[in-house]
Amino acid sequence: MHMIGIDVGGTKIEGVALDNKGREIFRLRRRTMHDSGYENIIKQIAGIHMSIAANIEDTPYSLGICTPGTIDHDNGRLRFCNIECMNGKNLLRDLQDEIGMPLALTNDANSFALAEARLGAGRSGHFVFGMVLGTGCGGGLVVGGDIWEGCNGIAGEWGHSMLYHGGHACYCGRHGCVERYLSGTAIEQSYHAISGRKITVPEILNARKCGDPHAARVLDGFMEAFGLATANLITIFDPDIIVLGGGLSNIDEIYAEGTRRVLDNIMGDHVKTQVSRNILGDSAGVLGAALHGYEVRRSC
Repeated sequence: MHMIGIDVGGTKIEGVALDNKGREIFRLRRRTMHDSGYENIIKQIAGIHMSIAANIEDTPYSLGICTPGTIDHDNGRLRFCNIECMNGKNLLRDLQDEIGMPLALTNDANSFALAEARLGAGRSGHFVFGMVLGTGCGGGLVVGGDIWEGCNGIAGEWGHSMLYHGGHACYCGRHGCVERYLSGTAIEQSYHAISGRKITVPEILNARKCGDPHAARVLDGFMEAFGLATANLITIFDPDIIVLGGGLSNIDEIYAEGTRRVLDNIMGDHVKTQVSRNILGDSAGVLGAALHGYEVRRSC
């Protein structure tokens, strides 16, 4: 059986077809038309599926789709999605109605974690935590090669755990969430607050190299938050490997200075948990979606 995976993101929708040995045979990427509304996004996803399916002819296949946000297990509705028109919608039901076949739906961070655990930097670990540091901050748990969603469907959503009591307001309605300190958005907002300038994360990183004290202060705060939040995560879950993904995972200092800050904040003086850079890059989400779709189809 072949596998099709589709990764729905805020800027792009990407699809891939894999053969029965996991080898890529077709890939397609299009810009997400999120301003066009929910119904058009459904049709856009269905169109990408149709284009990919046409390239594997009549071969039987499974279908897995990943998206930002989490699925409420009680009513099937999407929540906490940064594509706001999708919140409150029963995405799984609506996609199955539009596409006309069963499919598996999961969170994009879960897909990232699954792909890295099966095919990437987490292959040697039994318990892998996929940490996504990008525009937002998410996470996924993989235990023994399988996604662990938890009874509420929010396992790994550490981005909305509290880091600083009474801290910055978060769009989820709480204050002090990890995401308000460990995301690209948070870095840019922090820099603007102390410098009065609105610039991007790459520009802030470059400014720090050029001796900008505001940039140095912001990135020092980022490393301190990373150390504290990751130490909390290890204390609770104690994973074998933490694999970092998202655009901020390319900040080299995380793997040296950030890891040192973790050790400063954790119980005990010896930590075996590895903090590793991802291997699969931005392909992890779509590969994880394909793998998850196959596992769900096989178990039915």
